[in-house]
Parts: sequence; structure tokens; C-alpha cells
Amino acid sequence: AIWFTTPQTADLAARVPLEGRVAAAPPFCFVAGLASRKTVDAFGARFGRTLRQHYGSAEGGPVSMDASDDAAVRFGSVGRLVRGVEVHVGDIPGTPASGAQGRIWIRSAGQMAGYGFLPDVDRSELVDGWCPTRDLGQLTPDGYLALSGRMDDCVRLQDGRLVNLALLAARLRDADTVTDAVALPLEEPAGVSCAAIVEGASELDGVRRHLA
Repeated sequence: AIWFTTPQTADLAARVPLEGRVAAAPPFCFVAGLASRKTVDAFGARFGRTLRQHYGSAEGGPVSMDASDDAAVRFGSVGRLVRGVEVHVGDIPGTPASGAQGRIWIRSAGQMAGYGFLPDVDRSELVDGWCPTRDLGQLTPDGYLALSGRMDDCVRLQDGRLVNLALLAARLRDADTVTDAVALPLEEPAGVSCAAIVEGASELDGVRRHLA
């Protein structure tokens, strides 16, 4: 009844050539990670199912999922928090949430006790029971969680801008005729810049307009 997969596998299933009748997909299809709008639409067109997003961590277990009716599933959101899980977005838990994008902290009864084997369990990074993740996100006023990639995905460019390469690649995949894209940091004498390798684009002016 439920299928958990990655955005890459969902994209492949939506566009690989098939012979004969398209097999029915399970009623609930979840992806973990940033799926492009194009992948979501193509998957729905082929299988008649709404592609939903969910979020969890090895340390905290399941965190959120979008279990709404098909018409109410929000693109770009990983749904509402599951029962018994608390999330804080920002620098330090205990401070008022601003609603802005920030680091995701998790606290739940089901989170693991620590790394290693007893009695040498180490969870020194915990703050009042809150576990920090390497993920960036934002909580909406009505309780939906949106991901913005990982802290590891961000690079500081030579002009001072902080760029999230995973988010950039996801936006590139939404451009017309683009089938896949990856964004990479470039080390240059003047500092760090970034570039993208784009598959399937018939011309780059349209891709640039899409990003703008």
C-alpha cells in the first residue's frame, strides 16, 4: 500500500520507455529529498498517483510526511510532523522561532540514545534533548515543514553569496527539456564559483530565464 523511494528512482520510473500497460502504483508513493516539479507531474501523469514527500533521520526516526488527500498534497513540503515529534528551526532550541529558513533540530521519544555501544554512548551534541541535523528547512504557520537542502550542500562564493547547490540542481531539473542536472563548486584563483552540468537542454537561454 505504501512505496518509499528516492526522487531519482521516481524520475526514472516516470520517463523510462515501457511496453504494454503501465502497472498500477501503490496508493501512497513517498520520496525522501527534493523532487522537482517536473518529476512530480510526470509521475502523476504516468501512474495516476500523487508523489508525496516525507522526511526522517537516522537519529530521530520518522519526522514528517504528507498524508493529505491527493488534491491537498503540497509540492515542496515534506508534510506535517508525525505524532510525538517536535521540530525547531533556527540556531539554538529554546529561542523563539522566526519562521525563517534555518537548521532543523529534532526532539522525539523515539530518537536514538547515542552513537556507539553502552556504556560509551556519546550524544554530546544534544541541547536539552534536541538533536541537531545537517538539514536546512522552514516551518510554515500552519505546521508544514519544507526542506532547503543540507548545510553540506552550501558553498560561499567569491562574491560573498551563500549558494545551496542541491536546491540549484533541483530548480534546473524543472526547466523545459532538462532531464537531469548537477551543480558543482569550482575552485578558482579568485575564489569559489559554481557551475552546472545539464542533460537534455536544447538551448541554454531558456534555462537561464527559468533560473532568473
